[in-house]
Amino acid sequence: QDRNKQWLIPGSTAAVKLEQVACQPVFVKDVRRLSPQHQTYSLEAFHSLILKFAPKHTGFSYLGMYSRLLLAALHYNSNGIRDITRTKAGVERYAVRYPRFRKGGWSVLLVKDEPTYDYATALHSRLQETCNKNPQLLS
Repeated sequence: QDRNKQWLIPGSTAAVKLEQVACQPVFVKDVRRLSPQHQTYSLEAFHSLILKFAPKHTGFSYLGMYSRLLLAALHYNSNGIRDITRTKAGVERYAVRYPRFRKGGWSVLLVKDEPTYDYATALHSRLQETCNKNPQLLS
């Protein structure tokens, strides 16, 4: 495909109307909310999850903290691509989020299914297999 293709003729009625709509401050703000460059929601969600697995007010050994961070990463990766929640009629559900750091700012997000803990079952069975094969690991 030719990326340098002109889709609108400069100065045409369509180009002028598009420019009027696209340059409105309200539209620019909305696009900024949609742009992944300006969204840090997933990173903030991961950091929040780390705090649930390893709270700052509790002291852990290095191995304990490392294990908790690995569990948080497993949980985040296994639940990162959850399906979208739908109503009984099959319509996608949305929610409006009002972040504290953005006064008056909001964003619309799809509501996802509840997280699962299937990774914990798989991890537990794998751990049992390993310990059954090598009992000296327990001592």
